[in-house]
Amino acid sequence: MKIRNRITYSNLTNLSFNMKPIAIIFINALLLTSFSMQAQEDTNEDEEPEVAFNTFGLFAKAGFNFAAATKASGTTPPDARTSIYIGGGVEVPVVKNIFSVQAEALYSGQGFERNYSFEGKKYQTLYKLNYITVPVLAKYYVLKGFSLEAGPQFSFLANHKIDSSLDQLDREKEQLNHFDAGFAAGVTFQFNSGLFINGRYNRGLRAIFENYEGKNMAIQFGLGYKF
Repeated sequence: MKIRNRITYSNLTNLSFNMKPIAIIFINALLLTSFSMQAQEDTNEDEEPEVAFNTFGLFAKAGFNFAAATKASGTTPPDARTSIYIGGGVEVPVVKNIFSVQAEALYSGQGFERNYSFEGKKYQTLYKLNYITVPVLAKYYVLKGFSLEAGPQFSFLANHKIDSSLDQLDREKEQLNHFDAGFAAGVTFQFNSGLFINGRYNRGLRAIFENYEGKNMAIQFGLGYKF
C-alpha cells in the first residue's frame, strides 16, 4: 500500500509539474483576451455613433421649370414655357433613415404658349404665370441619400404677364384663378456634402382660367444644398 501511495503521489507531483506550463499559457491567454476585449471597447467608444441621413435641416434649391398646361377639350395642346424656380424648405425626420416630412416655399415660373388663327392671321400668346408654390411632401428613403417624395402642393399666383395683341386677353386676365391645388412627386439624391439633385413633376387640379379647362403642369430639375 505504501508503494502504491508513493506511486500515486509521484504521479500527482509529475502531473502538477506538467500542468504548470499549460496553466501559464492558459492564464496568459485569458489576460491577452481581456486586454483585447478592453481595447475593442475603447475603440468602439472612440468611434462616432451612427448618424441618421434624414436629419432635421433647412435647405435652399433652384433649377429649371418646363411648364405647360393640360389640353382643354376642343383646343390644340399648348406649348411649353421654360422658366426657373428658386426657394427653400425644411426636412423633419419622422422615422430614422426611412421617412421624413418636407415642406417647401418656392417662387416658380410657370405658364404656357397658345397659337391662335383669327381672320386668316396667326397669333402667338405667351402666358407668364408666376406662383408661390408650397408643396408638403412625404419623403421615403430607399437607400442612403436616395429618396422618393410625393404630396399635395398649394400654389398662389404672385404675378402674371400675358404677351399678345388680342383684345380678349384683358377679359382673360380678369378670369385668372389666383389659387391652385394639386400634387407633386419626384426623386432626390443627396451627397454627403449636403449637395443634392432633385427632379419633380407638378400637376395642378384646378383650371387656370374660369373659362379654360387647362390645368398647370411642370417638370422641374435642379440642385440644392442642405445646411
